[in-house]
Amino acid sequence: MLYCEDNCDDVPPCDYEWNCDDILYITMDFFNYYDTNQDGQINAGDNVDASSFEIVGEYCDFNMNNSICRWEVFECLVDHENSWRELNCPEGYM
Repeated sequence: MLYCEDNCDDVPPCDYEWNCDDILYITMDFFNYYDTNQDGQINAGDNVDASSFEIVGEYCDFNMNNSICRWEVFECLVDHENSWRELNCPEGYM
């Protein structure tokens, strides 16, 4: 299992894995694209089609406030990576 809050060097490697640096990069790239008004939140004030926002919100809006912050995207991607590892690389999911 990947934990990005602390040192994850002891996590066994998996083919095609994302590490904490990858997830941070993806988070920032996602935000640069979708946070069109640059207020630090992805929400109805951004130029995001409703169906895309609904899908991302369903999985990533942890506090259910209809706004997704960087922390929520980052944690959502960590959850996604761990789900992928559980299915495809059990030795990388402990």
